[in-house]
Amino acid sequence: MTCSAITIWDADEISIAFTVLMNGVPRSIAGGQVVAMAQNAASGQIVSLTAAILEAETGVLTVAIAEGSLSRGAWSLQARLTLEGETQTVVDVPLSVRRSL
Repeated sequence: MTCSAITIWDADEISIAFTVLMNGVPRSIAGGQVVAMAQNAASGQIVSLTAAILEAETGVLTVAIAEGSLSRGAWSLQARLTLEGETQTVVDVPLSVRRSL
């Protein structure tokens, strides 16, 4: 799943929900496991994030980003789902972290 860029601020503590689709229809992800990470575009640093299945039958997963866990700048956010022995990247989205005032 790709979507338009997401912007957050460095003091945000946020959980972002994504829906896994198959042929444009929400897919059940019951019994699956999800992991998420972000990679800084400039430095290549990879940060593990908290990911969870929120609504298995309707394919909704969440990725939580703790306050201060990502420095300001451009990032790539990805989530991978393992289901029935197969692992797929189901989220791949550009992420911009801005300075909180």
